[in-house]
Amino acid sequence: MLLRLGLLERAGQFVKLADLIDLVQPNRLVVVALGINATNALVLSQVVLSIALPIPMIALLIFTQRSQIMGSFASPPLVRIAAWIGTGLVVGLNIILLLQVTGLRLPFPG
Repeated sequence: MLLRLGLLERAGQFVKLADLIDLVQPNRLVVVALGINATNALVLSQVVLSIALPIPMIALLIFTQRSQIMGSFASPPLVRIAAWIGTGLVVGLNIILLLQVTGLRLPFPG
């Protein structure tokens, strides 16, 4: 009966929202308790995430291009080229970001 009414599905969505709130609240409390500027904390967390992003991107590219792993679902050459270009762009932008943060002069104007 509950399944037909869709109540179990809605309950599952509520649990997911409650889990998300449980994950976010401790971080908000630490930021407020320590008196950290929330905007700076958010920007810093995004910088850290962007620096960590190429690792799973490269792993996914390697796994999805191997037909031994993916079988007939392995990515075709054009998709591989586009994905490697995108990954290279992310890595390049991260290098520029790290150079700017460390104060090293960039070889181009800007």
